[in-house]
Amino acid sequence: RVSKETKQLWNYERQMLLHYQWYLKLLERTWEESKSQSGSNLSPTIVGMTALCSLCEMLKSALHFNFRSSILSLVVRNMSSPNGHVRETCCQTTIYVFSHDPQGEISLEASKLIARAVQNHRVGHTELLRTFLHLPLRVHEDEAEAVRIHTAAVQKKRKKMAALSADGEAAEAAEIEKELKEGSATIDVAVLAKAQADTLQTVVVSYFRILKRSSDATISHGEREKVRRLL
Repeated sequence: RVSKETKQLWNYERQMLLHYQWYLKLLERTWEESKSQSGSNLSPTIVGMTALCSLCEMLKSALHFNFRSSILSLVVRNMSSPNGHVRETCCQTTIYVFSHDPQGEISLEASKLIARAVQNHRVGHTELLRTFLHLPLRVHEDEAEAVRIHTAAVQKKRKKMAALSADGEAAEAAEIEKELKEGSATIDVAVLAKAQADTLQTVVVSYFRILKRSSDATISHGEREKVRRLL
C-alpha cells in the first residue's frame, strides 16, 4: 500500500515534469517564431536568441534530465546556422556535452545527429565538424569487442536466471544473481566503452562521407586532416 506522502510526491514530480515540458516547448516555439519574424536566419530576434541560449544552458546544466533529446536535436540543427552567434552558441554547447558526458551515451546521440547532418549535406560550416575534435575517445576496437562479449554474457545469464526462477530452482538462480551483482561494478565502464566504440564508428562514417565530397569548397584539406586525427 502506497502512503499518502508518497502519492503526493509522485503527483508533485509528475506536475513538475509536465510544466518543464511545457516550458521547453515554449522556448522552442519562441525560437522558431523568431526566425520567421525576422524574415531571415541571419538575424533572429533578441527574444528568440534568449530562448535558444536558455535551451543550451538547460542542456549543459542537466545533461541526463528528461527531454534532453529534443533540446539536443534543436542544438545540432542550428550548428550550421548562417548566423555566426547562433552557430557559435550551439557548437560550444555540443563541445561542452562532449567534454562533460561521463558515460558517453549523450555524446553518441549528438554524434549521430551530426552524422545525419553530414549525410543530408547540411554541413555548410566547418565549426560543426570541429566539434568532433573534442570527443574524448579512448576505446580501441579490441576493447569494444570485449564489451560486446561481456554484454552478451550478462544477457545470457539473466535469461537463465529467469528460467530457473520460473522452474522453482531458487538456489541456482540466487547464485547467478550474485555473480551479476559482483560484475555490476564494471558495467559503467562497459557502457562507456560501447558508447565510445559506437561514437568512433559514427565519426569514421562521417569522415568518409566528407572525403567523397572533398571537392566541396566549404570543407578544406585542413579540416579533413583534423577529423582524420580522431581515427
